[in-house]
Amino acid sequence: MVPLLLLTALALPACGGSPTANGPPTLPPPPVNDSLMVQFTTYLGGGGDDMGRDVATDAQDNVFVVGNTTSASFPVSPGSYDAIYDGSGTYPSDAFIVHLTPTGTRLWGTFLGGPEFERAYAVEVDDQGSIYVAGRAGAGFPVSPGALQTVFAGGYAGPEYGDQDGFLCKFSPDGLTRIFCTYFGNDDVVPIRDIDVDANHDIYIISSDSTGNYPSSWFANAFQKTLAGGRDVLVAKIKADGSQVLWATYLGGSGVEGNTNSIRVTPTGVFVSTFTRSPDMPTPGGFDHALGGTSDVYVAKLSLDGSTLLYGTYVGGSGREDSETHQLWVDAQGYAVVVGPTTSTDLPVTTTAFQKQLHGPSDAFICRITPTGGLAALTYLGGSGAEGAEGVTTDSRGHIYLTGGTQSSDFPTNVPGLPGAAQDAYLSEFTPDLSQLVYSMRVGGSGDERGRSVIVSATGKVYITGITTSGNLPTSNALQANFGGPPDGFLVGLSPP
Repeated sequence: MVPLLLLTALALPACGGSPTANGPPTLPPPPVNDSLMVQFTTYLGGGGDDMGRDVATDAQDNVFVVGNTTSASFPVSPGSYDAIYDGSGTYPSDAFIVHLTPTGTRLWGTFLGGPEFERAYAVEVDDQGSIYVAGRAGAGFPVSPGALQTVFAGGYAGPEYGDQDGFLCKFSPDGLTRIFCTYFGNDDVVPIRDIDVDANHDIYIISSDSTGNYPSSWFANAFQKTLAGGRDVLVAKIKADGSQVLWATYLGGSGVEGNTNSIRVTPTGVFVSTFTRSPDMPTPGGFDHALGGTSDVYVAKLSLDGSTLLYGTYVGGSGREDSETHQLWVDAQGYAVVVGPTTSTDLPVTTTAFQKQLHGPSDAFICRITPTGGLAALTYLGGSGAEGAEGVTTDSRGHIYLTGGTQSSDFPTNVPGLPGAAQDAYLSEFTPDLSQLVYSMRVGGSGDERGRSVIVSATGKVYITGITTSGNLPTSNALQANFGGPPDGFLVGLSPP
C-alpha cells in the first residue's frame, strides 16, 4: 500500500487564533453562485497501484487526467494509442492519459510506457486540442525518431523506480497519434515535474540537476549558466516539434533546491516555484530576501528568453515549507499564487487573512504575489491535525482553488462533501484577497485520500484528481464505481449551478 502522509511535520504546538478560540475559523454558508455541485466522482484504477497526478481541460470543458498505473485492467479504451499494459520490466509501471466529458463519460484512454517505470506528472492542452504529457521514464520508453533525445541516459533512482530519465510527449486531440515523444535527462535521475505551453506551442519544462553536464550551448544566454550548489532548478524551453532545446537556465543557490517544482508561462514571463535550503537565492524585487527556516518555498519570474530574473522571493517562516508539483498558478492579472505545507508559526500573513495563525503541526498556506514580486495576500488554512496543499488554480474572477490532504476533524468546511475518516482530500475556494473561504468540502472514505491537482475550466467547472486507499469512496455517475486498488486514482467533477 502506498502511504499518503502529507509530510513529516515538526511537533509544533497548535496556536489559537482565528475567530474561534480552539480551532480554525467558522465558515458562513457559501454564496449561491459558488455552490458547486458534484457532477461525478469516480475511481481510476485496476488491481494494482494507480494514482492521478494532474488534470487539464480543453475548450469544450472536457477533462484530461494523467498519472501512473501497474494495472493491466486500468480503464483505457480499445483502439487507443496503446491499449495494452507493458509490465515486463524489473520496475513495471505505465503512465496513462484518460479523456472524459464534463459529466464523466470516457472519450478515450491510453497507456504510455515501456517495460520499466513510467509516471506522468503533468498534462497541458493547447488551443488546437493537442495534449502534452511529461514525467519520468525508464529504458525502452517509446521515443520517436528525430526527437530531442532518443537515447536513454538516466541513473538509478532507487528501489521503487530503477533507472530513470524525464520524458515529454505530444498527442493528437483524439489520442490516437503520438506526434512526438522524447527523453529529457542525463545521468542524474530526476523527472520533468511540470510543463506549460505558449501561444506558439513551444513547451516550457521544469526539472532539476546536480551534475551540470547538459550542453553548454543551451545556456548561452541564460540568467544562470552553471550550477550554483548541490542541486539547482533547471528550466528549459523546447521547440514545438520536440526536436531541440531553444534555451535553458539553472536557478539556485549554494545549497539544495528541490525537484518537486512547478512552472507557468504567460505573455509577460516564465514563473517557477520550488523549495530551497539555500540562504543565498537571488531575490530582486522580492518581498522576502532571507531563508527563514530549514527550507522555504521560492518563487521567481524569468523573462521569456530565460536571460533575466525579473523577480525572486522566499516564502516562508522559521519552520519548514515544502513543495510538491502543481503548487503554482498565475492569474489573468499576472499575480502568482503559490501553496504548500508549513510548520512555521510566523508566516507574514496579511491583515485581512482568513486564518492568521498555525492551528496544527502543519497547515496549508496560500500566498498571492504581485506582478512585480510584492506580497499581495497570505493566509494559513488548516485544523488541529496536519494539512498540505499540492494543487492550485484560479477562475476568471481571480478566485483561488486549492486541493491537498487534511488529517483534521475540524478542517474548515461549509458544504456537505464526501467526508471520510482518516486523511481526506479537500477542495477549498478563496476570494483573491484570501479574506473569505467561500467554498470548502472534503472528499474521502474510510482510508486515506490526497488531492494532487485541481483545474477550473473556462466555464467554471472544477476537477480534482488524486489518490485513495478507500474501498468505500462515495462514487456517483462514475466511469468506475468500484475500488480496484489499493491504491486507486480518483477524479471528482463539479459544476456551478
